Amino acid sequence: MTVELYVRNEGQPWPTTPKRVTVSDASGFFYLVDVKFDYYRVVEVDPAGYVSTGAWAAAPGAVIDANTIEYNNPPAGVYQSRFWDDIPTPTPTDTPTPTPTFTPTPTPIPTDTPTPTPTPQPEFHVWLPLILK
Repeated sequence: MTVELYVRNEGQPWPTTPKRVTVSDASGFFYLVDVKFDYYRVVEVDPAGYVSTGAWAAAPGAVIDANTIEYNNPPAGVYQSRFWDDIPTPTPTDTPTPTPTFTPTPTPIPTDTPTPTPTPQPEFHVWLPLILK
């Protein structure tokens, strides 16, 4: 998973280019170490085929949306954040109901039909610390 770090000081606009870009390791961890700024914005880039379903940030972080967490004037330290991504479930499309036509057929003998078991959807969960120095 790719994570981008944007930083700014008081009175400056958010930049359009990240200060740092990193990729999490196989366990989902990433580290972003930087010098002191007033504001930090961590943006998670959805992996191909996944959609963001949520985010969490330890104090003093604030979840802006499912891909964005901000830290405003945090003291030096280690900060935790998490992003959740899932594979989207396809949305069924309505099909028009066909017009019935009568065709005489013999009465069938009822048989038991097995009920299919739902297939669990895979999930992508990540624990992400943000380190500020």
